[in-house]
Amino acid sequence: MWLASCALVVVACGGPGSTATGTGGGGAGGTSGDGGAGGRGGAGAAGTAGVAGVAGSVGIAGAGGAAGTAGAGGGAGGTAVAGSGGAAGSTGLAGAGGAAGSGTSQPTLYLAIQQNTSGGTTLPNELIRIDVTSGAAVADVSLNGISAIAQRAGTLLVARAYGYTRVSVLDPNTLAVLRTLLVPWDLDRAVFTADGRFMYAGHGDGYVSRVRMADGAVTGTVQIPPTFASNAVGTIEGLALDPSETSLAATTFGADAIGQVAMVRITGDSLALERYWVPPMFSESSCLREPGTPAFGRAGTSFATFDRNCAVFEVYDATNGSPKITATMFVRPDGARGFSSMIVDALDQFWTANYDSVYRMGADRTQQSMYSIGGLGGMFAATADGQTIYFIADDPRRNGIFTVDPTTGTGTRLAWNLDLIPLGAFIVVASMAD
Repeated sequence: MWLASCALVVVACGGPGSTATGTGGGGAGGTSGDGGAGGRGGAGAAGTAGVAGVAGSVGIAGAGGAAGTAGAGGGAGGTAVAGSGGAAGSTGLAGAGGAAGSGTSQPTLYLAIQQNTSGGTTLPNELIRIDVTSGAAVADVSLNGISAIAQRAGTLLVARAYGYTRVSVLDPNTLAVLRTLLVPWDLDRAVFTADGRFMYAGHGDGYVSRVRMADGAVTGTVQIPPTFASNAVGTIEGLALDPSETSLAATTFGADAIGQVAMVRITGDSLALERYWVPPMFSESSCLREPGTPAFGRAGTSFATFDRNCAVFEVYDATNGSPKITATMFVRPDGARGFSSMIVDALDQFWTANYDSVYRMGADRTQQSMYSIGGLGGMFAATADGQTIYFIADDPRRNGIFTVDPTTGTGTRLAWNLDLIPLGAFIVVASMAD
């Protein structure tokens, strides 16, 4: 069996944005912390980005922009207003100098990788951006300790662990760091709300906390205790947020090699532990239970976990945690991959990968299948609507990235240019942004 295992006060003190200019009519930034409102862009044909107003020192900026390329955000404040000739750009989180991300959004696959060295495996140390439209890896940046990636409100949010105790806010295109949000602990796992205003962080001895992204304030915390007095408190192995953003599913793993599943309810800024349990052992195997990689179905009425040690899906009712299926083991793998993800496709099927196999749980929750994509290990990612499924093989420069047929499980290698990805790269996090 293998297993891988403060608040920053943001000061909004900038003045108002100046009136935007430019043929594209790009809107200036929104309202600053203490200043007046940003100006309105001038009229004109859409297309060219407007000139942003003066940025505040630090804050949440609205990214202005025309209908073509979005203009950069102005001073700290809300959503940018478009000029009469162009559409508004998306809201962006301000960088340390008050400048927002570029606000443009292209179909993009982000990968966090670690590399095998002669001295052993390194920690996650590099972020790769792949432009899906052109089919090429187009940007990379050295960034240690990545544990989660999400594009929100025109910026890229990167949670970091391994002693880095922060969220790095990046421009989604250039991968330049715009802002750093320090937190009191390592972010072992993290998920973000759809608007990017809050993060749910798994950290320490089984803690889950709600963090406000504007200033790093921790508004609620709950701890998942051991099930039995003899068990050690577990670290957070997996974390998922339901579509209504009112519930979390979490999995833990303890020093005694016992894993748990937990349900956490979200009420305003507070968190409450609803229920937690250890999945039962199997009569046909002595494998220790290690549930991980939780994910909610598209309706949010159920969630699934996958045990990489025992090779088994389990599906639970999201209202009370009761099992919705009789769990059945696959053939146990020769090893367990240290990092994994679970995605849900447009048919409401769950997909995950482990070691040299990929696994699918059908929409009716009675059919489950195991496939091989060239005998490769790797990780899944999918578009937001679940229509396109990607399998990113470990060492993707040599082994490739595949689309996966949701009905047959067949992988088709894409003719993408991945020369920017280092040889021997091991995929730690994969995240798709539409």
